[in-house]
Parts: sequence; C-alpha cells; structure tokens
Amino acid sequence: SETNPFDLPAVQVQVDKLAMEPLRGLASATAGDAFSLYMLAVEQARADLKDAEAAAAKQAQLKFDIVVAMGIAIATPLTAGAAAVLAGAALRSSLGLALATNAQQILAQAGVKSAEAIGDKIIEAATTESLTRLTAKYSAGDAQKIIATAIVSFTKTVSVAGHNDVDACALSYVNEIQKAATASKGQLNVTIAAATTFSELLQIYAAFKSAAKDTYYAALQKQVNSFKQNVAPDIVKRARLKADGQLHENDPDQLYRGENLVKMNAYGRMRYAKIDFTPALSPLTSPKPIYLFKSWVPPEAEAAAAAVATRELDPKLISGHIPAPPDP
Repeated sequence: SETNPFDLPAVQVQVDKLAMEPLRGLASATAGDAFSLYMLAVEQARADLKDAEAAAAKQAQLKFDIVVAMGIAIATPLTAGAAAVLAGAALRSSLGLALATNAQQILAQAGVKSAEAIGDKIIEAATTESLTRLTAKYSAGDAQKIIATAIVSFTKTVSVAGHNDVDACALSYVNEIQKAATASKGQLNVTIAAATTFSELLQIYAAFKSAAKDTYYAALQKQVNSFKQNVAPDIVKRARLKADGQLHENDPDQLYRGENLVKMNAYGRMRYAKIDFTPALSPLTSPKPIYLFKSWVPPEAEAAAAAVATRELDPKLISGHIPAPPDP
C-alpha cells in the first residue's frame, strides 16, 4: 500500500514548525487591532471628561503617583478543546497556504521523492494533523505565564496632575492611561516575538480576539468611575488644602481628618478601604480618635489606590465590624 508522506515524523516536525509563524502573525495583528479599538475607547472616555479640565484651578495642581492599569488583555484560560477549536478557525487557511508554498522543500528535507500526491486533500490532512498535534500539547498554565507578563507590561506607575475637581483629576488619569497604552504596545510586540511555544502564541491571540470598542469603553467607564469615587477624592482633598495653604504632609490628623483612603491588612491580604476619621479632640469629651469603616475599594480601582493610600491602618482600630470585601 502507498504510504502517505505526511505520516512521516520528519515531515510532521516541519509542519509543526511551520504553524508557529502564521500564529505569530495572527497574534500580532489581532493585538494591534485591539489596541486601536482600545484607543478609540480611551478617546470616548476622554470626551466625557474634557470640559472638566478647563474648569480646574491650575494653582491647586499637585503631582501624584498613580498606578495605571489597562484591562486590554482578556486573560481567560483555555482548555485544550477550546484551544483546538480556536487554532483551527484561525490557522487553517494560513497554515494550508504555508504548507502548499513550502511543500517541495519539506518533502525534500524528509527524503520523500514523490511530490505528486500533494493536493488539496493532503494539505487538508496535514493541516488537521498538525493542529491536532500542537493543540494536544496546549498547556493553559504555560500559556498564562506569558499573558501575566503582558498584563504586567500594561500596568505603569505614572505621575498625574492633582486638581481640586474630581472630574478634572479623572481626566488626567485617562490621559495617562492613553500614554501608557501607547508605550505598552511596543512591549507587547516584544512579548509576541519572544514567544517560543504554540500555547503562548495561542493564548495571546485568544486574549485579543474578542476585542470590541464598546466592551473596552464599558470597562473604562467602570474603571474611571471607580477612580473618581474611591481615589480622586483623596487627591482633590490634598489639592484643595494646598490651594488654601493648609497642606502639611507631616500632620496626619490634619491630612486625614474626614473621609479618607487607607490600606489595611485584612481578609488575607493588603486591601484598600475608605474610612471616616475623627481625631481625638478633647481629653474629656473625645479622648480617642474614631475610625469608621465606609467601604472597600473595588478591584478595578485597587491599582490606583495602592499608589495613593500611603497610610496603613490597623484593622483593630476600626470601630465595629468590618464586612467581607466583595468577590473580585
């Protein structure tokens, strides 16, 4: 019986190698498209706030370090089965073309003399066999490592202008998101070029495949609104104190009186919370400071809160019960 040349291990090794570059190109192109959509979403978010910047009092500006976290990569782990479906849909045509283009060289390297059998059916069979082989080796754990690295590159510590207006402060925050996103695109290109396994490239492709401007905009709205509610008020408070000539960084009672953002080691890790602080006012009527819990900072604002909430508070100082934080 005639032997199918694509059953030869030497041939299949070449086919497996050939599958990497089309996927690298797809991952790079898809990530580029996603960044374009993200930038459109950022522009829309900026438009929501642009009028506020003009109204900000310039003399009240301060510089604050903010951690800018961009939710541009969807780090959903794939199962081997889902990876196979995703790879098949993305790569079948491009890998088939690569096979057809390189068929003669592949066969020659494998010592196969008969090239007449190369046709549509053989190309289809070789493509299916290669994708089955590669996706069977898919490791969600290994793939997640490269996504984790990419997400870290999307998280930047930057200095933003602090205003005496929450909306203007939020606009500075969005502007920095845009700048950091632009800088991170180059890092992502490096990550894609450095990927050495099919699993890694497939995970990058999957992370950007479902990108949509409306989805990004909705996520940005949530992120910015959470920033405005949980982080910006602390920055605004300091800006107003500065404008009034009352900012004294070494006076915690003066700086933290009223509602504030603090960090607390609670429920298994360092978390960020809004508390209401009343300092000890009188040895007779108010001999002790009072700390009242207000709310937890939600996950989407934690990165920004981490840079602003420099005061660590012992949870034991909080009056009453501290509720469990919401699920992430």
